[in-house]
Amino acid sequence: MELNLQQRVCIKFCVKNGFNGAKTLEMLGNCFGSDVLKKTTVYEWHERFRSGRESVEDNEHSGRPSTSKTDENINKVREMLANNCKLTIRELAEA
Repeated sequence: MELNLQQRVCIKFCVKNGFNGAKTLEMLGNCFGSDVLKKTTVYEWHERFRSGRESVEDNEHSGRPSTSKTDENINKVREMLANNCKLTIRELAEA
C-alpha cells in the first residue's frame, strides 16, 4: 500500500476516534517521521472524513497526465549523464 494511502487510512481512523487535526498530525509524525504528509494535506483529509467521506482513495485529477517521468526518459537522462556529466539542464531537456 502506498505511503499516502496508508496515512489517509490513519487519518480516517483518527477522525472516527474523535481526534482533532492537530492530534492527528502529531500521531502521523510519530509514525511516519519525515515521510509524513504536509500539514495542509492532513487537515484537508481530516475535514473530508469529518464531513462524512468514506473513501480513502484520492479523486481522479483532470488535465494532462505527466509524461516527463517515464522510465524511458529517466533511463535516457541517466545514459546521457553517464556519457557526459557536464551537460546542463537545458541540454538534457533539448535532447
